[in-house]
Amino acid sequence: MASITCGNCKAPATSVATVRSCYKGDVAPCGWLVEAPGKWVEYDEWGPEFIEGGIVECGAHTTFTDRGWSCEAGHSHVNAQARHDEGWDYAEDDGEANNLFRAGTEPRDFLTGGPYRLGA
Repeated sequence: MASITCGNCKAPATSVATVRSCYKGDVAPCGWLVEAPGKWVEYDEWGPEFIEGGIVECGAHTTFTDRGWSCEAGHSHVNAQARHDEGWDYAEDDGEANNLFRAGTEPRDFLTGGPYRLGA
């Protein structure tokens, strides 16, 4: 996927529309935590050094709506009010999914947003 660099925030963007939204203040960096891989860094005097990876914020452009937010890297979240109005909620494990189902709320998977599958 080709990307351009936003002149406002200096982050990579996938479309001119995203860059325009950034200049208007309608986007923000994604705060979703992701694992960054380690990498080799070349130093002039001491030779190469391996820098450990870690957990960092995604940083991709995030757009907000009345329903929630989503970023260009594919992370998204639906607000609690929208989930309530639509009759579903996120379930972290089988016990929570069963409790939501008994309460008349459709359990959904955190990662996919799709139906929660027991024992998966």
